[in-house]
Amino acid sequence: MTARRDTPVWFIPVAAAAFSAVLAWAQSLAAVGFGVLGFDRRFDAGSDNDWLDNYRIALWICATAVVVATLLTRSVFGDLGSWARWAVVATAAPGAGTVVPFLMGQAATARNVSLVDQTSSSIAQAAVVGVVLGAVTALILGGYAGSARALTSGAITGAAVLWIMLLVSESTKRTGPTVLGALELDGFEYGARVDAMLVSALVVGVVIAALVCLVVRREATATLVVAGLLTMGSVAATILAAAFVGPAPSGDHADPGVTAIGPMLLGGVAAYGLLATVAHLRRRSTPSDTVTPATEVMR
Repeated sequence: MTARRDTPVWFIPVAAAAFSAVLAWAQSLAAVGFGVLGFDRRFDAGSDNDWLDNYRIALWICATAVVVATLLTRSVFGDLGSWARWAVVATAAPGAGTVVPFLMGQAATARNVSLVDQTSSSIAQAAVVGVVLGAVTALILGGYAGSARALTSGAITGAAVLWIMLLVSESTKRTGPTVLGALELDGFEYGARVDAMLVSALVVGVVIAALVCLVVRREATATLVVAGLLTMGSVAATILAAAFVGPAPSGDHADPGVTAIGPMLLGGVAAYGLLATVAHLRRRSTPSDTVTPATEVMR
């Protein structure tokens, strides 16, 4: 598939920027409105590591906006060529970056955060790191020859599952942001709550992979695997990026976001097995090309 010839050259990067900005703003407004990003509160002793959940969620939102916008642009306009892929990423990144002032203003309402000196600059750093992470991921995917529509469907499906988990967790929490990629159910006692978080982190990758198998059909094994693992890969990359460039966690209290990465990676292995198995079974069930009889050719 090639880019439509009637589309002006300048329009495709502009569309990518618009897609990215809409995705970043929609997610940020929803996160603040529903309390997924918990800024307007005190981060006292015992809850100081909650700021890291804010940092990771803001980072993931911006990264996801860039990646999905880039894939969506490829799906709409077709094969863009190498120059256009760079141009799309170069405009999608600042499109997502337009949400930084809004996040900084919201973060300024946080009080008594011991992990950082300036909450606004900390959340701005998270957003910028997310934009960079999303741009790097988009460039890697841009060089991949698989179906852009399949990858877009996989990215949107995975993001939808994570958003459902964030909203469910927030609906049960008394205060504070939620852990990215896991369920936090405050209705349980502490031990059961931790167990539920770890189990959910273990199975979320498999759930996303199963849904992607239902949504994405008739694709090569590699394309299906990439589409199914894209979301959990972005979550793992978000947690690792936050660990390297984000604020250091408090040594006095546990950081559930880092605790959950082990089960997530283990669940990713199971998800890979599911995706590869489904792709193999589909390939076997596809009838091979049959030889046309000579009598049919003669007709």
